[in-house]
Amino acid sequence: MPSPALNWNELLPNIFNDSRFHKTSRRRWQIGLNGMRAGIVVAWRPVDYENFGLNKADIDRLLELRRDASFDAAFIVIGTVSGNFGRTYVGHRDAEELFETLKSVPFRNGPYGEYWLLREDFTPLDATTDVPF
Repeated sequence: MPSPALNWNELLPNIFNDSRFHKTSRRRWQIGLNGMRAGIVVAWRPVDYENFGLNKADIDRLLELRRDASFDAAFIVIGTVSGNFGRTYVGHRDAEELFETLKSVPFRNGPYGEYWLLREDFTPLDATTDVPF
């Protein structure tokens, strides 16, 4: 009998308080349920900042693992960090779909490597927009 389909939209908002999610590094998480595995990269917004930083190396690795079928699904979660390591889920998107948007956006360089800044609605801060004349 096949296992029931997972509803990622219901599961992902609980990433920071559901023990079935496992943190594998500072920004990388995964979950395995009912024979399905999902990889997740978290784009954090620290206290006193307005945007979320998405590390390029993290999403590159996530998509590589997705292509290699190590994961059945891949997501980007945006979350906030507050004092005493409090973490709050803000939203999520399919990693492959979001990466299609990011491919044309220049990334920034920082102390943890190349990254994109995302707004709360997942639009890249550095996306160029053409203004009609």
